[in-house]
Amino acid sequence: MMKKIFLFTIMIVMASFCKAQVGIGTATPAATLDVVSKDNTAATKALEINNSSAVEMVTVTNNGNVGINAPVPETDALLELKSTNKALLITRVANTSSIANPLNGMILYDNSSNCVKAYENSAWSGCLSN
Repeated sequence: MMKKIFLFTIMIVMASFCKAQVGIGTATPAATLDVVSKDNTAATKALEINNSSAVEMVTVTNNGNVGINAPVPETDALLELKSTNKALLITRVANTSSIANPLNGMILYDNSSNCVKAYENSAWSGCLSN
């Protein structure tokens, strides 16, 4: 038993000193995981994640467009979510004062007002509902 504890302790200590970087498409990774696309066109996929049935779940194109369940994200959309039976769940906060430094264009669900609000013209909107 003591031998197992000693070996486990040694493994933990050794693992704490490992700082590996993995490069895909690059011999000099600049991050813990650095994926470099093989081509430089908008249609090139830099990252593709499939499920066990080979259905494409996440796509990142070379120009930065991201598709969730959208194998070919719309070129004019930075992020495309595609589903026939699921919705987008936006950030829910206690109230708008929870955001320390709001920026124009932010959207959130305000739990204190039970509604969606947007930050525009340097102020939080009223509820975006009837």
